[in-house]
Amino acid sequence: MACTGEEKYCLKYQKMVMMGTLLSSISSGCASENICKENRNLTLLTPPRSLETSECFTVSSNTDLKPGHFIWCHICHDVPEHCRGQSFLCPPSEDVCLFERMRIIYDGRDEFENTRRCGKSSECSRTGTIRSSTKVIMINTTCCDRNECQPPLPALPIISDEENGLICPACFVPNSDRCLGRNNLKCTVL
Repeated sequence: MACTGEEKYCLKYQKMVMMGTLLSSISSGCASENICKENRNLTLLTPPRSLETSECFTVSSNTDLKPGHFIWCHICHDVPEHCRGQSFLCPPSEDVCLFERMRIIYDGRDEFENTRRCGKSSECSRTGTIRSSTKVIMINTTCCDRNECQPPLPALPIISDEENGLICPACFVPNSDRCLGRNNLKCTVL
């Protein structure tokens, strides 16, 4: 859209509210300087259980602005294979429906997390492991690019016992901003 008067910035705004289910709204358009500071995110005061993000940016009138690829995806967390219910319009920068599956082994627990959400194509088929001296995380993602599509169940990677020669400092400290990494961990082949 063509901005007018003191509107010198483009604005992208998203509000997410958790009220039993996740509700989301997205809008974009023009904004004046008193609302935006160039290339800075705005932090807005919001009531509890909601998250608002705003991004302001400038473009020249010569810039070729392409319309975004809009897709509707189901968003849910900790569900089995299929996610039903209300779907949400993804932001233009997120062009696929993504299924993210994680397995977390820590402190005698072996837990799985399944998340369906909007995502970027670059996140598709992201598979790997993160391992410290006491915690292991395995992750894989699958994607699809049609409205309300259901990506297939991702297969989780298997951690090998075969060492690859790399040794890293390792530690895991919950609820802390310091981790000294005084122990060494031998990395393995995926």
